[in-house]
Amino acid sequence: LVSVIYNWSSLKINLLFTGAGIASLLTSFSVRYLTRYVEDRAMLVASIVIGLIGSVLLMDEPFNKTLPVWRFLIGFSLTTIAFPVGRNVVLGVFGNVLGPVNQGRWMGIIIAVSALPRVIGPFLALKTLELIQWKTWLEFGICTVL
Repeated sequence: LVSVIYNWSSLKINLLFTGAGIASLLTSFSVRYLTRYVEDRAMLVASIVIGLIGSVLLMDEPFNKTLPVWRFLIGFSLTTIAFPVGRNVVLGVFGNVLGPVNQGRWMGIIIAVSALPRVIGPFLALKTLELIQWKTWLEFGICTVL
């Protein structure tokens, strides 16, 4: 997306994803401490709201052909932070639901199933963006309907 819309070099793109990885890692560690003071449901709702705000910021407007870089960076950062919050809380709740049984197999299954969209999703998103000529608002609309 950034190489097409902003004509960024591979170095800039790699730095973007390195920063996203670091932010995701720091968020994952901070969730462990936040859950001591904040209820799981509130954390999950916060994750959904943060992800929604980030996704809205990533949409270009139908009448404007370019997405401002500042909106892209803020939206990308918010969605990067929202994912580990939601994932960690859901895994914790799932562990509580399972109870005292051996959780290794079940945690492995949920992590494997949750990895499928992360593997397949980028390919489908890229193909959709190519089909709709890089209009992000249209892609997000299609994904919302699905």
